Amino acid sequence: MKLMMKKSVFLLVLLILTVSLFVQCKKDNVESQQQNTVNTCDTTNVTYSKIVSILSTNSCIGCHGSSASVPLNNYDNVKTVALSGRLVGAVEHLSGYNPMPNSSQKISECDRKTIKAWINQGTKN
Repeated sequence: MKLMMKKSVFLLVLLILTVSLFVQCKKDNVESQQQNTVNTCDTTNVTYSKIVSILSTNSCIGCHGSSASVPLNNYDNVKTVALSGRLVGAVEHLSGYNPMPNSSQKISECDRKTIKAWINQGTKN
């Protein structure tokens, strides 16, 4: 009985360590990918189609569809929010704006730079 209990405890500890290592490796991999994205971030000639890609990738459109209080479902809506300053304020988590996404994690630095570039380049369609 004691031997069986020791084996169970050993297996439980082994499982916990394995899961911990997996989670840490995944976190390191995500951070590495984000760094690579920042290093290769192209913000030249940004158009609305690139912005839609960012909004889709980061699940913005899931909550900000046509019936949302801040819809981001088409060019005119996104442009309006962008030109008002609310888009940058939200994605940069600036004081006075609702941080988006509403979790504590900002979207990637490259995505934030791309949004700003799109605005600075005249919000091209």
